[in-house]
Amino acid sequence: MLIVIAAFWGQVEYRIKQLMPWQIMSRGPASAENSVLLDYVSPWNVLALFKSLKNRHLLVSLVITASLLLKVAIIASTGLFMLQEVRITHESMPLGITDRFDSKAFSTSLDDSRSALTLMGVKRLGLQMPLGTTETLAVQSFMTSDPAQSSSTLRLIITLF
Repeated sequence: MLIVIAAFWGQVEYRIKQLMPWQIMSRGPASAENSVLLDYVSPWNVLALFKSLKNRHLLVSLVITASLLLKVAIIASTGLFMLQEVRITHESMPLGITDRFDSKAFSTSLDDSRSALTLMGVKRLGLQMPLGTTETLAVQSFMTSDPAQSSSTLRLIITLF
């Protein structure tokens, strides 16, 4: 993120350094050293900083200082954030699927209004979504040998969606 900010800030810095002689000339007559020959773009940033402080061009000084601080922050942040190995232990538990999505037995003659009424209750009355469903997904239910683990496993799977 800091690198993206630095890329955009580099453009701002360049334009301010480039346009400072023109800003000075817009105020009125100025010597060649302070107008046409004034160059903050070419020299090293530290030298340009001292030159701008000497000439009392505070905008250029501020921009160069911010640029240098941003570069220091990038270097410091990459040195501070290091990858660390995290071991995750998990227990194996047998999982069984308690229901299946199967359209083989689907028949329009057996269809009733329960699903439509459930959806209407969720949308209009603020009821909770049925277990194993979200706004856009439906997930099969799982069961373990321990009923307490079974409900927590299902909740974990639903929150991933």
